[in-house]
Amino acid sequence: MADDFSQATAAAGAARAARALCVSELSYRRLFEAAQDGILILDAATGRVTDVNPFLVKLLGFSRDEMVGKTVGELSPFKDVVSNQAMLELLQKDRYVRYHDLPLETKDGRKVDVEFVSNVYSVGEKQVIQCNIREITDRKRAEEALRTSQLMLGEIINALPARVFWKDKNLVYLGCNTVFARDAGFAGPKDMIGKNDNQMVWREQAEAYRRDDWQVIESGQPKLLVEESQTTPAGKTITLLSSKLPLRDAKGKIIGMLGTYLDITARKEAEASRDRLATAVEQASETIVITDTKGTILYANPAFEKTSGYTRAEALGQNPRVLKSGKQDAEFYRQMWAVLQRGEVWNGHFINRRKDGTLYEEEANISPVRDAAGKIINYVAVKRDVTHEVQLETQFRQAQKMEVIGQLAGGIAHDFNNILACIVGYLFLAKAAAKSPEVTGYLEHITKATDRAVDLVNQILTFSRQNKPEREPVVLNHVVLEALKLLRASLPASVRIQTELTETPAVLANATAIHQVIMNLGTNAWHAMRGQPGTLKVEMSVLDVDAAFASSRPDLRPGRYVRLAVSDTGCGMDAATQARIFEPFFTTNGAGGGTGLGLAVVHGIMKTHEGAISVYSHLGEGTTFNLYFPVLETAASAPKIASRPIPRGAGEQILFVDDEVPLATLGQQVLDRLGYRVTMMTSPVAALAAVRAEPEKFDLVITDLSMPVMDGAKLGAELLLLRPGLPIILTTGFSSFMTAGKVRELGFRELMVKPGTVQTLGETVHRVLHPPAAAGVNTP
Repeated sequence: MADDFSQATAAAGAARAARALCVSELSYRRLFEAAQDGILILDAATGRVTDVNPFLVKLLGFSRDEMVGKTVGELSPFKDVVSNQAMLELLQKDRYVRYHDLPLETKDGRKVDVEFVSNVYSVGEKQVIQCNIREITDRKRAEEALRTSQLMLGEIINALPARVFWKDKNLVYLGCNTVFARDAGFAGPKDMIGKNDNQMVWREQAEAYRRDDWQVIESGQPKLLVEESQTTPAGKTITLLSSKLPLRDAKGKIIGMLGTYLDITARKEAEASRDRLATAVEQASETIVITDTKGTILYANPAFEKTSGYTRAEALGQNPRVLKSGKQDAEFYRQMWAVLQRGEVWNGHFINRRKDGTLYEEEANISPVRDAAGKIINYVAVKRDVTHEVQLETQFRQAQKMEVIGQLAGGIAHDFNNILACIVGYLFLAKAAAKSPEVTGYLEHITKATDRAVDLVNQILTFSRQNKPEREPVVLNHVVLEALKLLRASLPASVRIQTELTETPAVLANATAIHQVIMNLGTNAWHAMRGQPGTLKVEMSVLDVDAAFASSRPDLRPGRYVRLAVSDTGCGMDAATQARIFEPFFTTNGAGGGTGLGLAVVHGIMKTHEGAISVYSHLGEGTTFNLYFPVLETAASAPKIASRPIPRGAGEQILFVDDEVPLATLGQQVLDRLGYRVTMMTSPVAALAAVRAEPEKFDLVITDLSMPVMDGAKLGAELLLLRPGLPIILTTGFSSFMTAGKVRELGFRELMVKPGTVQTLGETVHRVLHPPAAAGVNTP
């Protein structure tokens, strides 16, 4: 039973092996017959052909039957092979023979070149020889043609003055002409073969060269007449005019690239010199104009267009007199031409008129241009637009004037305000004590005069910008309407007020200052009408200021503005008057006709509002003032003003410190009348000692800022060290550095500017003693 099983297993294994062998032989057969190389199988023992594939049959022209069973010696194509005894010995020894180039002859006598490979291997117990035969005839022809072409090309290009080179597809140099090799620093073309650009003296440009080469090879398109730089063996950089094109074999296949170039360094240097000059002229910010000897414009650069408004096409053929503004007389131009015709350089200042009619100013330099014989053939003018600089210089001079007045105002403001504070305070006490209506009337007249004095000081500080009003978001329409109501009451009925007030965005402004602007401009307009019937027109609009608009108005920056325009039908102004109207104390009115501060105050207010003001006027045609306020994004409502009673105290203890006895006495008397208990001192040192002795005695300290030995700020700091949190009010007639914000940073509660009203004093003291968080506590 076991023997039967073993026999069955062996039979099955044999069957599987037979099937596997059959599959393997079939696969081999398919490969054998589909091969694109000739295959010849020989019996190693007999040397006879046992098999031949179809490709070899087709190549040699012999049928399979004509070759199978014969020895290779009996086959004419292989007679040279078998006759080579050395080959047979080598085959027997190494079991492998290879011929890279072997000539064969087909049945019809045609010569073919083949690559011949023979090797010996075992098939079972038999030894066979397999010969693989590949035809290389076409390749040999191409190589021969290429060698011939290269030889011919070498002879031609070596006779050319242009540099010629060629590379393979890996961008390795295959050859070049003699002048190219010398440019690269080699003795001859042979030294270049096998190298690449990274091995040349121009290695800095190698990557760019190779990038262009790849583009030519990959695209199959030439790159012609390209300018590029190259480093010479001497380290100098030269300029080349190069062309590159694909290099193809006999079948049109790209096998590399061919390039040529010429050294155009000298030509490029000459062109560059001309181009630099032309570029400098074209791109110069200064205007450059070239004329003939009669002044006819032959050339104008782009800056001329920007400055004058005329295009170059419009300017060519014209005379520069088209720019004349009439601001310079005939004698000015006569002297200029006299200098030029003498062959000298003229320097001067023009006031010219643009195409749109606006004026501009230029600093000019005009030089004669001579030919080789020294004859003047042209004039070249180089001009710089200095309009903006002139405007800035004018503004600077104005600012200097304002600064001088401001310094004067600051110097006298403190003492003057202290005097006014005494007058205001004692007027309050005098009116309270007066029994006679007649005396009360006199006091009212004094009050009005005092108010005018206070207003005058504030105006001086405003136009000098040393008194910066607190600002908040407001809608100008509301403020302007309120101001016009007051203005209407002060102007005669013969002056008609016309308004065009559209809804506008909010601006950051001080309502009181805007009132003052309207009143001052309105009063100024009334004076301009000189008692005749006329119209005062007030308009409001929103204006988007761009860079071009802002460039002609140095006070403006690009952005959105509310524009307030105030126009009158008065007598108007000439240019000389317009140039001075914002100067302090300048007035065209006679004696007693005004202080000359009205427009200076308006100008100062616009500065403190970060805005701008401009004026347009002609004699007999009226005047328009345009005021520009920067727009805020947040909304605002009209301020509400309501009369309030003066708050009174409930016996709180106040320490009042001022080095001037009249002011200290006045402060004590006024606060006593308001219901407070007041300790008056004129020495800050004594005041400090009093608080040190009884730190909790005083509910509030009011101290002047400017005092000898120890100013109010230092006194307050010492008091806060003794008693942190002690309420302190700082007063001043004028300070250029102390602000409400600075006061709070120092730990004080309020800053009061003298001369203040009793109303302000009472409200400030009550607010400090009873802050909003403590409302209802200890309130009388």
